[in-house]
Amino acid sequence: LFNTVTARASASPGGIRTVTDSYPMAPEDTCELLITPMIEVVKECKTVTIEVQDGVLQPRVCNKITLTNNSTEKLNDVNVIDTPDNAPAQDLLLGGDLDPDEIVVFDDVCYTPIATDNGTIEPEEAQFTNTVMAEGTGAISQTTATDDDSIPCKLCPPPQSE
Repeated sequence: LFNTVTARASASPGGIRTVTDSYPMAPEDTCELLITPMIEVVKECKTVTIEVQDGVLQPRVCNKITLTNNSTEKLNDVNVIDTPDNAPAQDLLLGGDLDPDEIVVFDDVCYTPIATDNGTIEPEEAQFTNTVMAEGTGAISQTTATDDDSIPCKLCPPPQSE
């Protein structure tokens, strides 16, 4: 924003203003506002269980997804889409807003995959990969910020030592 400052004065109180001076702002009088929209999405594998669905044993994969606006500007038109490799995509957020430093947690994002990543039927080798994508547009900069995270969830976790 540019302004012009003008001062007017008179020789006596209430008299005619005979002294006037102005100063218009120049580009060197301002500082550039550096705004870089940033968004971060992190996915965590919560559980992989076997459930009976319509009389058939099926894996059920549940994840936790954390979305953060890491910038100093509000993000508009925020979209978060979860895309498992072997299941339909899920729209978690479409067209939302995210204030600076705001965090949104999607705690139980679950899906039933139709196959394992590599088609194996060996329980100790079975895993289900899932990618989440997030994007938003800076309210001031109009720049698009994007991020994604992918995580494989194993059907059988490795044995735990005591």
